[in-house]
Amino acid sequence: MNDPIEIRYQQVYNNEDYDFSLKVDTVLNDSRCPKNVRCVWEGDAGVLFDVVFSDKRRSTFTLHTNTTFKTDTTVEDIKFTLLELQPYPMLNEIIKPEDYVVKILMEKIE
Repeated sequence: MNDPIEIRYQQVYNNEDYDFSLKVDTVLNDSRCPKNVRCVWEGDAGVLFDVVFSDKRRSTFTLHTNTTFKTDTTVEDIKFTLLELQPYPMLNEIIKPEDYVVKILMEKIE
């Protein structure tokens, strides 16, 4: 906790200290402006997460790369903040779902 971690698409991160697992379920609508392209706005990508606690409580939430939208959320007493989504789009290149890596920060809220 309190250190950024990277999770690949469909990978499950297990946190034994706080008894939960976090999965990058889906990358939604990646409309980020490709590198070396002049865009009207920077675009956005949404990432759908699934968190499951040891007692089977479950929550899903979507976080975004664009700060106009929700970039963090709190579930139970853990704050999740999306820091980065890689790879960043390039003009005329298609990103396969399995290529995505999410950098996320998880913080215990007291």
